[in-house]
This record gives sequence, C-alpha cells and structure tokens, in this order.
Amino acid sequence: MTRSDHTFQHVADFDWFAELSSDAANELQKACLRRKFYPGEPVVHRSDDTRDLYLICSGMLFAAFGTEDGREVLFSRMGPGRVFGELSAIDGKPRSLDVYVASQGATEILVMPQAVFLNAMETQITLQRAVTRSLVAYVRDISERFSQLTTFSVKERVCALILRTALEQGRFREGAELDQMPTHAEIGNAIGANREAVSRAMSSLTRNGIIKAQRKRVTLVKPQALLSQ
Repeated sequence: MTRSDHTFQHVADFDWFAELSSDAANELQKACLRRKFYPGEPVVHRSDDTRDLYLICSGMLFAAFGTEDGREVLFSRMGPGRVFGELSAIDGKPRSLDVYVASQGATEILVMPQAVFLNAMETQITLQRAVTRSLVAYVRDISERFSQLTTFSVKERVCALILRTALEQGRFREGAELDQMPTHAEIGNAIGANREAVSRAMSSLTRNGIIKAQRKRVTLVKPQALLSQ
C-alpha cells in the first residue's frame, strides 16, 4: 500500500483512495483527524476497543504482539503510505496487535472514523476492490510467514526478509543499499528466531560476499545468491 518517493498528506495520496473522485476524497479528508505521535508512544493497544482507520503520513511504526512471558514479537514495520486498522474497522472486534512509534521524530497520522470508512466502502467500488486486494495480500503474507517458520532455516528466513525488503524498496540489484533495516533483535522477532541466530546468519552472508551489513543498512553484493541460500 505504499509508493516510494511520494508525499502523503491527503487521503487521495494513499493507494486505497487514489481512484476516488476529487469530491469523494475531499469529503473523506474533512472527516479525518490529523494527529501526531512521538517516539515510543502507542497508537493502538492490543485488545482495545477503538475501531478507526489509520493512514500514516510520515514516520515509522512497529506492529507487535506481546507474549505471556513478557517478550515482544515484531509483526511488521509500517511507514508512510501504509493504512492499518481495517480489520477492527470492518469486523468490529478488538485490535490484535500493539502499534507504537518506532521513528526518532514525530509520526503524523490521519485518523478516519469507522463509520466514515464503512460508508465509503459501501458506496465506492474502487475502494472495495483496493481493500479486498490488500486483505488478500495480507492473508498471503501470513501464509508465507507460517510456511517459512515451519520449513526454512534461520538463514533462509533472514534471506527471505532481505529479499522482501529489497523488492518493497525497488532495490533488488547489485550494489543497492537497503535503508532503515531492522536491528538483529527486530529481525529475530519478525522471523521467529533469537538475535544470536540472526547475527550468525548475517555474518555468514557477509563472509560469503553476498551482502555487506552495517547498522540498519544492508548493501546487496550478490542479490541473486540470496535466492539459493
């Protein structure tokens, strides 16, 4: 749901709403509340009863799941152009994840009331199609992650995460730099492994000349080799 090198300030800037008429998009814009959140601040809590839709204009968010033993499992990173909260908005059930600010500066978000979103869903066929495609992609992503957890080694899961990041950033090529990479602990949370195992996998890829790794940055030296690890 994101577009690179793009500014997100108006509802129409987001892929879900890009095909709406100017009048329809402006009406939705008027109904939204623009809010700022700051580093570490929660946007939604798991199991809370908010049902609004959130459109990220700037900054970076983490969506995470807290386990009973106090650990935090990182589910996803969400940046500008991302829309979230649609599941609770559609089915009316509590939130399933905690979402909080991960970036250093302020994060700006458009908050669209549930009733406004649902009404738009009922009246705008282009929005219905966009949301449906997004939900299908979400299910596919969950299926892929489950498959990786049950069949892939830690090294293979690390390679898959790097590949997915490169494709999302449009940088799957030799010499490309992937910015804002998660830490080893965050990668571990995302792929179901501990930090030490992720560090070993990253070190192995570096020794083999496949990547160059720096803090929150990875350079693709032999990107095709990631497919065969």
